[in-house]
Amino acid sequence: MVGTKLPKKFSADIRQKRQHMPRYFFDLANGDGLTRDDMGVTLPMRQDLLLKEVSRILTDVAREELPGVSSGGIRVSVRDERGETILVGSLDFQTRWNT
Repeated sequence: MVGTKLPKKFSADIRQKRQHMPRYFFDLANGDGLTRDDMGVTLPMRQDLLLKEVSRILTDVAREELPGVSSGGIRVSVRDERGETILVGSLDFQTRWNT
């Protein structure tokens, strides 16, 4: 196997896949308004990775913003390179005294 070369067609396919990994933008809406992600992050197109990242953002923001408040809402919208929203995650929080 040492020194074995892939056929040109296969090596070109591999190079193309390595060269382009999609960029995703994670916009945040919370009590402070909307914060658009202008930089984005490159990730492989895997739904599980996008879901994990949205969940991580929601829990991180909730941990920072929700202690001590009676209600709040957080939304993360994921845009693709074309600017289309492909995934939305949200977290709504409310507390109520029983009287």
